[in-house]
Amino acid sequence: MQKRVELMALVLTVILFSVCSREMPMAPSFSVDITADSFPSTGGQKTIHLTADVSWSASTSDDWLTISPSQGKRETSITITATVNNSPVARNGKVTLISMAGKSININISQPSNHLFNVDLRDVEFEAESQDVTVILTSNTAWQASSNVDWLSVCPATGTGTASILVSAIRNTEAVLRKAIVTLSPETGETIEINISQEPFKHIVDSIRYVAPSAIGNGSGDSKENTADFLNDSFWTQVNNKLKYTSVEVRFIPGTYSRAFTEKSLTLENLGSAIYQLTLTGSQEVRFTAPGGYPDKNQMIRIDGCQNMVVSNFHFTGNGRIGYALRVITTATSTLPNKNIVIEDCTWKDMRGVIYGATGCYGTETSHVTFKNCTFFRVGIDSHSHHMYHAHGASHITIMDSRFEDCTGDYVRFRDRCDFGIVKNCMFIRNQGYTNRPFIAVPLFNNANPGDEYFATNYSFTGNSFFNKNMQNTTNAIYFGHWGFSTKDFSCLLTEQEGIILTSGTKEAKADLLKSHFGLDMAKIRITNNAYERVVNRVALISQASYGSTSLGWAGTADIADLPNANGNPFDWEMKK
Repeated sequence: MQKRVELMALVLTVILFSVCSREMPMAPSFSVDITADSFPSTGGQKTIHLTADVSWSASTSDDWLTISPSQGKRETSITITATVNNSPVARNGKVTLISMAGKSININISQPSNHLFNVDLRDVEFEAESQDVTVILTSNTAWQASSNVDWLSVCPATGTGTASILVSAIRNTEAVLRKAIVTLSPETGETIEINISQEPFKHIVDSIRYVAPSAIGNGSGDSKENTADFLNDSFWTQVNNKLKYTSVEVRFIPGTYSRAFTEKSLTLENLGSAIYQLTLTGSQEVRFTAPGGYPDKNQMIRIDGCQNMVVSNFHFTGNGRIGYALRVITTATSTLPNKNIVIEDCTWKDMRGVIYGATGCYGTETSHVTFKNCTFFRVGIDSHSHHMYHAHGASHITIMDSRFEDCTGDYVRFRDRCDFGIVKNCMFIRNQGYTNRPFIAVPLFNNANPGDEYFATNYSFTGNSFFNKNMQNTTNAIYFGHWGFSTKDFSCLLTEQEGIILTSGTKEAKADLLKSHFGLDMAKIRITNNAYERVVNRVALISQASYGSTSLGWAGTADIADLPNANGNPFDWEMKK
């Protein structure tokens, strides 16, 4: 009986095992030994082990990752390959394994950057002389190199990988520290800036010469006891020859230099050196006087085709009729451009015989002239007479820290394409008895049809004081004015509707009209931080039909004080003057 029961139990167990085996089959095997890994920045290969008894396939999320094999039917080793990471950032990718049954496994892959882009120098200081420095760039990518100024060059300008870059500065002939930036730009990633500075040129005067109202002693100019005649042309030829190898200072002995009016002008022509400075030094007792009772004269001092010159402490006076007391002009006989000239600590006082200007710059070859700490009092015959008259393409004229008081004409005038003009930190005063004239004027006089005079558009008038002490208000402190015919490029004469826009339109519409009809881009004209007293229009635009031109419907004066750029930061060209 007992054996029968045991036999039945055994049969039952076999039956149950058979049923269970049919209802719960074994799950397929599909797994890997890792689910995350990393590669070095230089790339490489890694092997993972796949346990599987089913068909499977594999793929990657990025093309910098590859796998082999990419499919199979059983357990195997899989090789994952990563390329070099030359990008500037770390990267992450993924390998995905999918079984025939639909199960997926993700293996996360990370890799740091192998991007190389750095230099061994970030700051370079040059002496004033021409100088080179080699910058070692360590890189594994393509790149470009550039300088933001013309006095500094880089070579080569492009390349791939590590390189030696030659940074070269030409000689600094100016007495100011100058700065530049070399920019290195990789194909991808952040740029590198190298700050460059160059010391100012120190003018070591190896030669001092002397002049006087007339010759003293042997007249050689070698000493105070043997001063040269200041009008002696051969003396100035000798000075020019010395400037080929050294800086020269010419000292004017105290006295009255009226012969520059009564006999002939002191003409400084084709004089100077781009490297060595010529300094003309006066004193409070050095006076260029224009006495009355003589025929009209063009000027007392003419600077024509000169460069790298300083005129210091000269004083002009007298009521004799004269076009200009001191004029910087480029003429047909000039072989050099007028450039890099400083006129400082000079005065023009009580010159009621000035016809055009106490001083002024003229011509497209005249540029980079600075008037510093100068004084003007009581100048002019009539409305055509000005303290300063700059005209016809003279550019980069800087007037700073100077005083202008009482003029029968404009105090400072920039006429016809006088671009990049600066007037800063100056004082303008109009007292009782002087007519209603502007302090800063930018006029065009187009008496031909079509007109041939144009506005320049780069100006900076900042930090000035415009004081009117007269009972009558000053109408315009600063104006841009056009008289006459329109030019080929600009319709400076306005219709009635255009006049309404100029006087009553939106700020944007006014600015657009000034740009399209006059060539004045208000964004490039900086007028800010000035003080005004008893002035009607701080900044005005004038348009008038004259010289036989016909009005198109509007003529007059418009207040445009809200249109110029009022940014407190100087333009780049102001810093490079």
